[in-house]
This record gives sequence, C-alpha cells and structure tokens, in this order.
Amino acid sequence: MEKLNTENKIIFDNNKSTSQIKRIKFFYFNSNWFLILSIIICISFIIGGFVEFTNEKISKYFTLFGSLYLLLYNTIKFLYKNLIYWNKKSLVIRINSYWDDRHISFNNIDSVKIDNNMLIIYQKDGLNYNFDLTDIDTNDRIKLIEIVNKYSC
Repeated sequence: MEKLNTENKIIFDNNKSTSQIKRIKFFYFNSNWFLILSIIICISFIIGGFVEFTNEKISKYFTLFGSLYLLLYNTIKFLYKNLIYWNKKSLVIRINSYWDDRHISFNNIDSVKIDNNMLIIYQKDGLNYNFDLTDIDTNDRIKLIEIVNKYSC
C-alpha cells in the first residue's frame, strides 16, 4: 500500500488570506461506549418522563431533556460543512458540503494521493474518491492524511 508523505506532498497557496482558509472539524469515536451510553441516557430520560412523579413538570423536563439530547447528538454532523469523523474501522469525509459525505472503510483503501489540491483515495475495488482541498488549512490536510495512513491496512 502506498503511503502519502505529508512533508513534501502538500501544496498550499500562501497568497490566500486567512479569512478564506477553511478548517475541518475532526471527531474520533474510538468505541461504541459513547453511543451506548447516549442511548441509555436518552431512553432512561424519555421513559422517566412517562413515569408519574408528584410534579408533572418533572416528567415533562425528563422527556424534553432526553429528546433534546438525542436530537443534538444526531444533528452535530449537520452543523459543519467540513467534517471528518472516524473510528478504527471506517472514515466519513465531508468537504465543502453539508449533505454529501463519503463513508470509506480503512481496510478497503489501496492508496492515497494529493495532486493539485485534490485528495484522491484509491480503493481496492477500483472506486476513487476525489475531494477538493483548495481552501482547506494545511494543518487539517496533514491531519487527514495522517489519519488515513494510520488506520488503513
């Protein structure tokens, strides 16, 4: 598998102002414990809201808190235009879009290449994913390449 060298392959136009440079938001989910804990919290608060308390306001707050927590957990990925989240098995990349993201399995990555500010991920099954990194910060580009290199087989 070809590994991308992050020191000399990143091309960055220094003529751009800092207001035009976009950052990528990175989220690492190392295991399912966070998801399981979130589901338990949400279900317990929603069920707790239906249990009869001496004060009806407490029931309403329990239901409201459980529903809002679940809503916020699931909508966090729609708040950022440039988003990368991954675990040890797969990677989700969204660059310059709120809706269009790509799910890539690390064990299916054959090689990675940056050419003319385009990140190209070649997969073993012949598919290629192209991402335009023109306005993306250099540090975020390097971190993205390091993530792909670290977890891909």
